[in-house]
Amino acid sequence: MQEVKYLDPVQRLYCALLNTADAVLLAATDTEMCDKTCADLVRDALFQAVWIGRKESKGSRLTVIASAGPGTDGLADFECGYTQPTPCLPVAVRAWECQQLVYSNDELEDQKQAPWFDFLERNQWRAVLSVPVWRSGVCWAVISFVFAQTDMFDEQSIGLCRRVANLLGHSLDKFDSQKRLQLRQAEEAWLARHDPLTALPNRLALDEYLPQALARAKQNGTTLALGMLDLDDFKSVNDGFGHKAGDCLLKEFSQRLKKSLRQADYVARLGGDEFVVVLENLDSLLSVSQVMQVLDSLHVAVETPFKFGEHASAMVGMTLGLALYPVDGEELDTLLRRADAAMYQSKQNKSNRKNWWSLASSCMPLQIEEAFQQASFEAYGLEAQDLLTRAKTFLLRIRQNFIDSFYEKLAKIDEAREILATLSDDEKEHLKQKQADHLDFLLDPKTKQSDILQRASKLGVIHALCGISPSLLSESYSIYRRLLIDSLDKALLRAYDRYHILLTTEVRLQDDKGAQLKAAQIIEQNYFSVLFDRVPITGRIWPDISKNGMDALARLPGIRAVLLFRMNPAGELIVEHSAGSKGTALADAIHKNIGQPTLTAKSPFQNSVTGLAYPPSA
Repeated sequence: MQEVKYLDPVQRLYCALLNTADAVLLAATDTEMCDKTCADLVRDALFQAVWIGRKESKGSRLTVIASAGPGTDGLADFECGYTQPTPCLPVAVRAWECQQLVYSNDELEDQKQAPWFDFLERNQWRAVLSVPVWRSGVCWAVISFVFAQTDMFDEQSIGLCRRVANLLGHSLDKFDSQKRLQLRQAEEAWLARHDPLTALPNRLALDEYLPQALARAKQNGTTLALGMLDLDDFKSVNDGFGHKAGDCLLKEFSQRLKKSLRQADYVARLGGDEFVVVLENLDSLLSVSQVMQVLDSLHVAVETPFKFGEHASAMVGMTLGLALYPVDGEELDTLLRRADAAMYQSKQNKSNRKNWWSLASSCMPLQIEEAFQQASFEAYGLEAQDLLTRAKTFLLRIRQNFIDSFYEKLAKIDEAREILATLSDDEKEHLKQKQADHLDFLLDPKTKQSDILQRASKLGVIHALCGISPSLLSESYSIYRRLLIDSLDKALLRAYDRYHILLTTEVRLQDDKGAQLKAAQIIEQNYFSVLFDRVPITGRIWPDISKNGMDALARLPGIRAVLLFRMNPAGELIVEHSAGSKGTALADAIHKNIGQPTLTAKSPFQNSVTGLAYPPSA
């Protein structure tokens, strides 16, 4: 803080303005911002008191939000007198009512006949100025400045008080923007980690959860059970009642599954009708008996028919393969492979099995070894290449069905509709062809994992900059996978081939999706980091501050040009600063084609993005 004790009144007001800027920038909440503003202005300036208030919709007084100085502690009981004639109302009330700056250089004289005169006289509130604080485009509150002397408000001090109110309003707007960004970040993080259909955690969330669960089991000396779960006869529901009914079943099943689990347990959806169940805190000596109890509870999820409308219903079963830590392995990859292999073996023997679940430790050595080989199948190996070559025509047909189904789905999603509305018909067809080409690339036998990761990183950047959310991206993969499963079930292929085509496709799609989401997250972090950076004010001049801010924006991925416009006295928009690789070229092009742009009704610049964004009051 600057030393202000020996400065003259105007200098003290300027110092108070600077210190207020520091206070609002350092505040963590809007309440702290208002409190600091009032406290600093009373301490550093000549003000007897400073307070901020607003009238609630059904109130008869201004509610005090923040205050400092003598008399402000009695404002809570201060009736503002809305029943009185307008000229008799206090300055703060008049400022709130007319939403304009109002001041009195002798409020005691003006309020001689008012019922609150004793309050003003007792606290020596003589010269009073109140000015609205605008937040998100509306009058949010009024800030009142009180002097103990009369005739203290002149043109210069009025201007400074107005600047304090503007600074507080801008800071509140920035605070609100940061809160919205934080909420958006939290929302995007949730969407990226949850299945859009069932709201269960997805594969990304599972990948983050499992290492922590395993670490807890190791630390506490407990047993962890990891189960791979798959619905039986789900295909017949899709075929008999349609995909909409299938989606309803999956949502209802997911809710039943969650209710059947203990509080310490976890369930995630991998896609289609495949789920992962994790049971924690199992007693090492009683783990099998505890697991049996949980599995009995789990099976309740499929013991009641699933209803579709008033007269249609269906029953499904489920198959679970379960691996226990540390009995069946001490690493996650091992546990996942053994659980998947146990489930696959139980699925193959569905007609003569005794239980709907299978423990990895109970599988026959030869059978489990064969299952291990299948579960550890290399999606980029020679066998996978041969399978993809033989299935090429089959996969091409699915690709076209996916493109058609995907765009039908997009037409029902507001976020996607807004993006597609910006494209012409030719551009949409070009986009569809690009998507088809990308699917062909992913499932090309010659494509390597490194090729997919490299291309996906670039696509992730493009999708993020176009506004495609993680949930929308994940939904596209779910649609393709659902079509693939349905088509494979109808295909005249060996069970082994069907399983490994699905496995190969799943691995490659997940590699593509994971790399895209990671690239998009980096883009998001870059943008948020710039928005959250505090702009230094004290000791800096505007050209330096604006240039640094422009340069920071220009360094963001996808930004080629940044222009800062300022309106001159003639009403023309002048490019004050430019940044970015195309910044100067864009400024020159505007000057060459438009000259000095204005915001008049006849100006073509009026309806441009810049024209629409420029403050109406400017």
